[in-house]
Amino acid sequence: MQMTNLKVTLEPETTLFKEEVDAIIAVVMNTIDSEPFISNIHDGSFLFYGMADGDDEPQKIIAFDFENGPTPDYLPYSDGHCGTSSREIADAILTRDLKNPHETKSSHISYYIDSPLYLTLRATHGRFACACFGDEFSYKAMTYIYCAVAQAMACMGLEDKVLQDSCDMIFFSEADEYKEIDDLRSCIEQLYHECKLPELALWKKWHDAESENLTLFFE
Repeated sequence: MQMTNLKVTLEPETTLFKEEVDAIIAVVMNTIDSEPFISNIHDGSFLFYGMADGDDEPQKIIAFDFENGPTPDYLPYSDGHCGTSSREIADAILTRDLKNPHETKSSHISYYIDSPLYLTLRATHGRFACACFGDEFSYKAMTYIYCAVAQAMACMGLEDKVLQDSCDMIFFSEADEYKEIDDLRSCIEQLYHECKLPELALWKKWHDAESENLTLFFE
């Protein structure tokens, strides 16, 4: 599986460093390549945003399309201004979600009317949101990618109790529908433990060297 049209925005403009962004992308691509029901994807988009508590605008951290580019004319979800491709719709959904105050402070995989699934993941000082979809994405495929992202963030933010609880909440919520979802969680934890993926090895080397200087996400 190949990426196209990659755009990342790093610290200090956003809360993530290059090594963290590269690790997230590596985990997502490894999940897609490892699961037969996802690996036949050829078009679509992946976006990962965040927003610190008290801010008004999202941090647009990661955006890329799959090998054939964004899915054109994707689904009827549109407010008349956001466009119709998978990338444009993903941007509109994540921007809308992050600007929503979410009084319940919950983390979940959810959707708006006529929209595909997306992820909301709360941390101590802000929220992350992720959208990944295209014509070939089933609900199961989207759920697996969102759970992979949540676990990757939890593995990189062990000190953030809210983030840990958020990840637990998401896996618990999806376990009834997808009995094998905890196997995915164990696989990602093992990826971070063994660091055989080059991007994770680089992340660990960087993290260990910088650990005394790092703060919680959005802090």
